[in-house]
Amino acid sequence: FYSKVACSSAVYDAFVLKLDKNGNQQWLKTFGGWGNRQFYVIKEIGNNTIAAFGWRDGETDSTGKFYLVKLNAVTGDTVSTFTLDVPGLYRGYGMDYTYDGKFILSGTRYNQVALFK
Repeated sequence: FYSKVACSSAVYDAFVLKLDKNGNQQWLKTFGGWGNRQFYVIKEIGNNTIAAFGWRDGETDSTGKFYLVKLNAVTGDTVSTFTLDVPGLYRGYGMDYTYDGKFILSGTRYNQVALFK
């Protein structure tokens, strides 16, 4: 992830960069918009598909949400996105892909609702 301003006031955007075996850029895709987006795991999952996982700020309550994006491995185009939008502050840090096509996601969760009681 990266920011275009100083870290003390930064909002971070995510990116996925694909290089060939010689280090030449094949494509670069950025994921910006409102709030933060950060990827921590990138994995090829077959069928010319790449999965990127991390977290993003939620539009409904401004807290972190698990964020999964599938990309076409050849073009870098987005195939699908998933945001786990439930109450609480989530940070996605780990991902695996099972033999039967399911995702295993890990991270942290902090229930912000309890903060205000």
